[in-house]
Amino acid sequence: MKQLLVITALVSPLCLIASTQVLAQTQPTEEQIQQACANRQIDKLPAPFSDVPKEHWASEAVANLYYCKSARRNASTSELKTAPDKVTINGRSYAIDTYLWRNFMPSTTANNKGMMASVRLKAQDGKPVASTLTVDKLWLIKSNGETIWETTFSEQPRISNSGVEMVARGGPNLEPGSVVDVVVRLQNGNKTYLVRSPSQTIQRTY
Repeated sequence: MKQLLVITALVSPLCLIASTQVLAQTQPTEEQIQQACANRQIDKLPAPFSDVPKEHWASEAVANLYYCKSARRNASTSELKTAPDKVTINGRSYAIDTYLWRNFMPSTTANNKGMMASVRLKAQDGKPVASTLTVDKLWLIKSNGETIWETTFSEQPRISNSGVEMVARGGPNLEPGSVVDVVVRLQNGNKTYLVRSPSQTIQRTY
């Protein structure tokens, strides 16, 4: 019995060291974290806490909070008003083209009522947008700084060599001819960026 206790005492620290080494080896890189957060593939990252394994019902929410917590931060009014018209991410410059409109055709469906916004994210170097970069939120800002619409993009983005285009629907019934600033939030892994397209006129379509 004494020999068994001695062997157990000697082996236990070795198991602890081996377990620590395995955890260290499976720690994801910053690039892997960025890609998983941007592509919503958190399930591909290791569980950050041993007491919340991947089969736990709250594992995805916990992993999102742990790895991508900075991407959940809401922008303040002052940040929206002063957002730049272009941003530099990993050495590349990005901007947005926007088109705002209301559809007045008689056949307009419920999904197309209210204002709609088309946003195209483009790289200034003319090359395709980095695959880790996504656009997840949109704001419309009046000249006095009032936020009049905050929404997300529910449709799948259309990706081409000229950029990534997204559409948001169900906005407020602003009069065509009204002028607003459009601000969108970009996500690159666990980092977020705001970019603004100022003085955009709401169009009318028939």
